[in-house]
Amino acid sequence: MSKKPTYFDLLKDPRWQRKSAEIKQRDDYQCLDCEADDKTLTVHHCIYEWGKNPWEYDDSTLKTLCTGCHQSRSKLEKSIRQIMAVLPTEAVEQIHGYVLGQYIQSGLTDLPGEAYVWMESIFGLKDSTPHCDLDDVIGSTKDSMMDISKLRLILSQKRSTRNNPE
Repeated sequence: MSKKPTYFDLLKDPRWQRKSAEIKQRDDYQCLDCEADDKTLTVHHCIYEWGKNPWEYDDSTLKTLCTGCHQSRSKLEKSIRQIMAVLPTEAVEQIHGYVLGQYIQSGLTDLPGEAYVWMESIFGLKDSTPHCDLDDVIGSTKDSMMDISKLRLILSQKRSTRNNPE
């Protein structure tokens, strides 16, 4: 019986090596956190999904970091996961709303796919409702911190407008 490869074995796989090289090239061989271009670079998985191989992730979930920033980011993300694990769901929703608000306020409008899935499930936007376009909500949220209840209200208003055009 063959032994299951470890995660570190998978990082040696030619498919990951190719994908890693493509991400570093996309990011201009520069750490996206500290902007260093003279340090050893790694590719960070911003999310992990059970059962996925390292090369199976969407490029939008991968970013080039130097080893120092990668270590710092990994420790920070682990700490956040540990804190989130003990919070009640309502608190996690509020944090998520705040983070989404910060994302929008930073000028980014292209949410990663999982954020759309989250928005659909939280706000009941499934059915035949098209995905919410973040450009629709930016004007309503740019000047203030967004919490989960405000985001719910904005998205329900947009949904109502789309379902009942005048």
